[in-house]
Amino acid sequence: MIADIIPLVKIPRTMPDSFSYTFDENNVSVSKLQFVKVDFNNKKVIGIVQSTKKEPYLPSHTKAILDVYPYLLPDFYLKLANYIKDICFVSLSTALHSILPSSFSEKNISLFEKYTSLYIPKKHIPTPLLIHYSTTRNKYRLIIDQINYHLKDEEQLLYLLPSKNTAETAFDILSKKNFNVYLWQNRKKDWKYVIEEKPQIILGSRSAIFAPFSNLKMIIMEDEHSSNYKSEKTPKYNTFDLVCFLTEIFNARLILSSFAPSIEAKIKIKNTYLEKTKKTNIEVIDMKIEKEKGNYTMFSDKLLENIQESASTSKTFIFLNRKGYSRAVLCRDCGWEAVCPNCSVNLIYHTSNYLICHWCRYREELPPLCPVCNSPDIKLSGKGTQKVEIEIKKKFKQMHIIRIDKDNPTYSNYQKASVIIGTEYAFDKINWEDVGVIGVIDGDFYKYIPNFKSVEEAYTIFKFFSLKALENKTKLIIQSHDPSTPLIKAIKEKKDNIYYKSEIKLRQSLHYPPFAIVIKLSYKHKNEKKAIGEAMHIYHRLLKYIIKENKLEESIDISKPYPAHPKKSGGKYIFHIAVKIISHKEKILPIIRNKVPPDWTIDNNPTTLL
Repeated sequence: MIADIIPLVKIPRTMPDSFSYTFDENNVSVSKLQFVKVDFNNKKVIGIVQSTKKEPYLPSHTKAILDVYPYLLPDFYLKLANYIKDICFVSLSTALHSILPSSFSEKNISLFEKYTSLYIPKKHIPTPLLIHYSTTRNKYRLIIDQINYHLKDEEQLLYLLPSKNTAETAFDILSKKNFNVYLWQNRKKDWKYVIEEKPQIILGSRSAIFAPFSNLKMIIMEDEHSSNYKSEKTPKYNTFDLVCFLTEIFNARLILSSFAPSIEAKIKIKNTYLEKTKKTNIEVIDMKIEKEKGNYTMFSDKLLENIQESASTSKTFIFLNRKGYSRAVLCRDCGWEAVCPNCSVNLIYHTSNYLICHWCRYREELPPLCPVCNSPDIKLSGKGTQKVEIEIKKKFKQMHIIRIDKDNPTYSNYQKASVIIGTEYAFDKINWEDVGVIGVIDGDFYKYIPNFKSVEEAYTIFKFFSLKALENKTKLIIQSHDPSTPLIKAIKEKKDNIYYKSEIKLRQSLHYPPFAIVIKLSYKHKNEKKAIGEAMHIYHRLLKYIIKENKLEESIDISKPYPAHPKKSGGKYIFHIAVKIISHKEKILPIIRNKVPPDWTIDNNPTTLL
């Protein structure tokens, strides 16, 4: 007899899903989904039986199964692994390896001894719900109401959160409400506990989606907009995709929550609970008018006025989506720019008189003369958090001012600070109840980021500030040179549909998700010429097989190879090819899978194309 075995190891996507091994049916019983031990690539590994069959003529080199274990893999894991294989362009072995407990071995197999597989009848999937909340308190009230109303005894709930910290917070809240809740951290003891004790609520970050459910009937995905739900390791899955797949397998109810729902969620889920909010104190300052008044500084009069007024009772948080003192260092005479030799991105000037790369941490001293033409006319352009800190200190000499970003993580005297200057890095370091004013120095920052999700990412930041303003009666001041953009108007007028209508229309016209599939192909090599040469070779190969041979030019848009940002990382040059699949995905996806070599990285629906 022959058994087709899926080895639980990481192997290239170009290799077969399974490999044939022999067994003697008179001496041993082998069935589908059974755990076995086999010799694979001269190593003894655990495998899963995909199927068995009679084969009268066997190749002489066919190996025999070494051992058979009396445990079965739950059927839904194989279904989920096949789905991950297809959407993430990995082998079935790699997909299963990523799902099952880390360092899977013989000892782990016994975890499935007490696992009971549940038959799930085919029926109508419950209507999903999107909760668009405005305050954290109301978010948990609405979610707990949904749990109490829909979740019955003996049914399980998967509660996903974007990070370990948020998972621990939710765990504390639900525990105090006397729910039978378990905090999943993807350890061996977690697998054992969930299989044996069958807790009603399994709560955790991204990896909790692979927990061994016994009767899953509801999935809650809190703050579904978070980029933390995207896996940056192979397989590069989007948790939202897997959640939707699991709801179909288990006929489970799906509930998403967010203060800034993603475009994908708004399109996919029509049933939305939009929380009515009280008026928040938001003011948008037109910086063009400030210049007309003769104010050429980076601070509007209104922002300075509010900093002064709030100093005696609360703190001010000044947000800038950039780090460093100056964004770029260049020569006015010859145009030379200070660039990192490792990453090919601009070096950022800091007040220590050093130029620092924010990607690889390379640093060098600011040269007194241009290294190309020896000109002394070296210009510092742009503004960063250090520059804002210096300018604020000039305006308010008596105030204690601190800066919180990745370059200054060990800030001191937080309690004494009247003004905090920071990037997104500072968000979870701040006690927002102490903040009376939030000032956004450059509300147009998203315009300068060449990424199709830049507007959505800016919307999330603005909505985060709006949430904090509403919860703590804080004033939000946004400075902008173009307040008429849909994004700024939506925040100012508290009408989210202005933003959503504009962004959805733009995504649709430019063929971006969720209206098309976008795939980023990436190749890296220590030799730049070889990297671009290989990228051009694959580009022409895709043109040949997809457009010339299959005549699918109307269904796809393939970009020419372009350098990554940063262009160089870890001593290797990186080049990308962006592929937009507008239609006929069933024909195009297999071509990409088969024609792109295994030493390339394939990222389906990436967070960025840079």
